[in-house]
Amino acid sequence: MHFGQPENANQPSKKDVERDKEVKDRLREDGEYIAAEKAHAALLDEASAKLAELQEAGMISGRTIIPAGYSAHKGAKITELLMQSGENELVEKIRDGLKQRTLLLKRIRHRLQIEIRERKSKEHRALLIPYTVPIEMMIMKL
Repeated sequence: MHFGQPENANQPSKKDVERDKEVKDRLREDGEYIAAEKAHAALLDEASAKLAELQEAGMISGRTIIPAGYSAHKGAKITELLMQSGENELVEKIRDGLKQRTLLLKRIRHRLQIEIRERKSKEHRALLIPYTVPIEMMIMKL
């Protein structure tokens, strides 16, 4: 903490928390986001299927548990098993997909934040308009 800086300077404001919650809620309904998540899930399904094939062929130990699912932890485990099996092309495909997914997610979040900010600004202006006094009225009172 720097001199003169409030203690809660690193904490998000109430407005930021509300906006982030709305972004998260709207993100689940965004078509672009849904398509990216489905593509990522399909890629992990493909990788899991490849690992199952390798396990049946005896290239991976029968005791190795092949993760099924789409969490970051399971994706990392799938990638690790693919690397150990020498499936570098599929590993690169997953990593590239993750990079594109991350960039897309940032872009969508940014777009939603701007939309929310603009909407709230319009709502705020609409509330203030009845209470504003035209310049001519102010001049006349002088």
